[in-house]
Amino acid sequence: MQKCDARDNLFENAAKRKSTADEQFCCIAVSLVGTWITVYVMDNLEAAVVVILGTLILRCVIGELSIGKELNIALIGAALEEMGMVAAFIICNWWLGIAGYAIYAVFAGIYIWRKKKTLLNLILEMRKK
Repeated sequence: MQKCDARDNLFENAAKRKSTADEQFCCIAVSLVGTWITVYVMDNLEAAVVVILGTLILRCVIGELSIGKELNIALIGAALEEMGMVAAFIICNWWLGIAGYAIYAVFAGIYIWRKKKTLLNLILEMRKK
C-alpha cells in the first residue's frame, strides 16, 4: 500500500510542476514577444518597461492563484489589492517624481491600516515562536 501512495504522490507532484512550468513558460513567451514588439517594432523603451512589469505582475498573480487553488484559499482579493499597490507606486513615481513618494506613502498607510488586524495577529504569532 505504501508504494502505491508514494508513487501516486510522485505523479501528482510531477503534474503540478508541469502545470507550473507551463504557466511560467507562457508568461516568459508573452514577455519576450511584448518586449520585442515594443523595442524593435514600436521603438519605445517606456512601453517595453510597462510590458515587462505587466508580465511580472501577471506571473506573480498566476502563481498566487495557483497556490491558493492548491490550498483552497481565496487569494483573488489580496492579489487585486497588491496589484493596486504596485500600480499606484509605479504611476505615482513615474509621473510625479518625488511627490509620488508622498502619495504612495498615503496608499501604503491605508493598506496597512486595512490589514492591521492581520498584521497584529502575525506579529503575536511570531512572538510565540
